[in-house]
Amino acid sequence: MGGAIVATTAAVSNQKPITPNLRGVNIINGRAVVSWDASPSASVIGYQVYKERPYGSNNFFPYPNNTQIITGNQFTDSDTTDLLVRYAIIAVSPCVRSLLGLGGVDGTTGAHTSIRLAGSLDSCAQTIRLTWNAYQNWAEGVLKYEIWLSQNGQAPQLVDTVAANVLAYTFQNAQDGDALSFFVRAIEKNRGGNGANSTPYRLVVSANQPMDYIYLTNLSLNPQNEPEIIWAWDAATDLQTAGLYRNQTNVRALTAPLSANNTYTDPTSAAGKQSETYQLKSLDACGFEKTSNIGKTLFVAGKAGANFTNSLAWKPFDLAGATVQSYEIHRIVAGTSQLLARVDTSQDAYNDHINIQSPEEYKACYYLVANSMFKYPNGQEEAIRTRSNTVCVLQNAVMHLPNAFAPDGANRFFKPLIVFPNSISNYTMSIWDRYGKKLFETQHPFEGWDGGDYAQGVYIYQIEFTQPNGDKAQQQGTVVLIR
Repeated sequence: MGGAIVATTAAVSNQKPITPNLRGVNIINGRAVVSWDASPSASVIGYQVYKERPYGSNNFFPYPNNTQIITGNQFTDSDTTDLLVRYAIIAVSPCVRSLLGLGGVDGTTGAHTSIRLAGSLDSCAQTIRLTWNAYQNWAEGVLKYEIWLSQNGQAPQLVDTVAANVLAYTFQNAQDGDALSFFVRAIEKNRGGNGANSTPYRLVVSANQPMDYIYLTNLSLNPQNEPEIIWAWDAATDLQTAGLYRNQTNVRALTAPLSANNTYTDPTSAAGKQSETYQLKSLDACGFEKTSNIGKTLFVAGKAGANFTNSLAWKPFDLAGATVQSYEIHRIVAGTSQLLARVDTSQDAYNDHINIQSPEEYKACYYLVANSMFKYPNGQEEAIRTRSNTVCVLQNAVMHLPNAFAPDGANRFFKPLIVFPNSISNYTMSIWDRYGKKLFETQHPFEGWDGGDYAQGVYIYQIEFTQPNGDKAQQQGTVVLIR
């Protein structure tokens, strides 16, 4: 607190000195600093500060007491409890004092009020709303208000200005975790840059962190026909809810903490029977939704065709952001996988000719691999391999039967020659004589009738079985037993 106590009893003049105007009330380092112009009266030996108590009452009292005389032109108030205050001054001569500078009849512009700055953070909009009271009683008023900001301990910088009649400002793009300190400076009109600083408004920003990105990067199926969904997303977000959607139904709730790169295997998918559509959706704490690109699993269908051919057909792999460059066709027989062919993107079907000399090929399983280039929104590219479902194709059995056999000759047994016998089920072969008596029966395709002790002649056979597609097959005829 500046100033000194001086004697006031020396008689020099009975003329009241002129009360000067205040230059301003600044808030500096958490204290109100009052400054004023010098009185033009030659007899002035100092000044006395008056403070309004309580604020807004229009009751002014000598401050800090009725004997404190300041010999300079500035006073620092040591009270830091309430910085919305009003001050006035008087000029003091040895034997008389001036009128209190409250405006009106004393010839001054009146008491000056400090500026108290308040603020509020909108964490969802990431904005800070600043408001302040008007600075009053400069002779020609306020020219403008300046908004100053110290960010993370750096020196204050002027960020914007507003007109004299504007008492609010919205600061945009407040970043989470930043330590900010604002103050507003009122600039006096036509006074060479004279101004008054407000109280500071300080905060550490705790802003909502929205989900900046979600990238669905692959939808590859494992050998069990379970889709393995791979995605990347912004892990530094204030997540409220998130979900993995299959065919527009939320099948997996995703909760914090988040990882930037993720894989999830969907065990309830029907991707072995159809193409499935996937998308990710997130909702942050402010209700802002962010969705990923959409992708569909690669689905291949297969069926047994004529002439021991398996026919495959598929639709192009569809993942927004991915460009398919080629397809690989793989076949699995008896647990061994083999690459059959590589085809370009113009092809959507393939025929595989089965080797009838290889009994295991009655059941051949197939899957495709799409070789693609995935392009992220930022331009980065990544090569990806996407596996389709695995489809198994069973060839129907083909049966050839002899019309005669000789138990004592080269063809000793009567049995069918079956191409792909392992594909059939519910097999029964029975032998009958011409009187309708059953002589032999077996449920094993590889077991034949040796004729027993029966005489040479014509016998009736009947064979029944179920094909892999579920069709019931039946074959009946006669065979000659030769002795």
